[in-house]
Amino acid sequence: MQDSDQWTLLKEFNVAGDGVGTDGEYVYTSGSATNNSVTFRQYTMDGDLVEAFSIEGCDYSPALAFDGSYFYYLGLNNKLHCVDLANRTLVSIHSLSNASSHTNYRTLCVYDPLNDGFWIPSHRSTNLVRHLTLISRSGQSIREGPSLYPLLPLQVAPWGSCYHTAKDETRHLLFAYSGKLYDYNITNDILCDHSIANFQHDFKGACIGQYEGKESLIIVYQNKIHIYEINCHLSQIVGYRIYRSNSEGDTVMIADGVTGNSFIDHTWEQTVAGIYRF
Repeated sequence: MQDSDQWTLLKEFNVAGDGVGTDGEYVYTSGSATNNSVTFRQYTMDGDLVEAFSIEGCDYSPALAFDGSYFYYLGLNNKLHCVDLANRTLVSIHSLSNASSHTNYRTLCVYDPLNDGFWIPSHRSTNLVRHLTLISRSGQSIREGPSLYPLLPLQVAPWGSCYHTAKDETRHLLFAYSGKLYDYNITNDILCDHSIANFQHDFKGACIGQYEGKESLIIVYQNKIHIYEINCHLSQIVGYRIYRSNSEGDTVMIADGVTGNSFIDHTWEQTVAGIYRF
């Protein structure tokens, strides 16, 4: 691999909170406080804390979704909150139409601009299998996506979710669980049947944004923001497995997700958890 092809860590800095979102100018995190309240924090893209603040009527959620104007999240009692973080204002709250199917699954909320709705985890009342479900801005169910079992264990909802449009214009929902990254191709309604990347650490918040003019993946874990340059597009990596060990200097092996044949081996100079693309 040439140096320009390697996955690139652009920036990392300390933060508080485990949910993350960006409006392109600032990075915002959400962290739990007392009595299920939430503390939002605003940072510059270089990691300087602008302000920590709370908004009356908001509660904690580790997943923030941005629609180009406002941020959204699932709060307590299965309510979709719309907040203007730049102006510290709660815009609206909508109850979900089938609230019993979405209890306590606040860990994933992803805005889908083509459908103008939000993907959230849910389950059918007859079993414990989790599904991805698309809801409207008013909390109405639009369509049910794929089952997450057996990809994920029963009674488990994913974390670290974000939306990405690939070079071939397919739309993807990425989500993490237990240090593994998974892909749902929204366009073709296909859930990849294995993880597309493995990491040293589980992470909670994730979003796609711009950093220094480069399309970047932003994740938060262990009280740090990690910003990675997206050097190419998901269509070139979805369907493949990424294996790496936890030790410095160990080899990373990229293997075809179907045949298992290795096509890239690379030795890392340092061990850095994250998502990269080539």
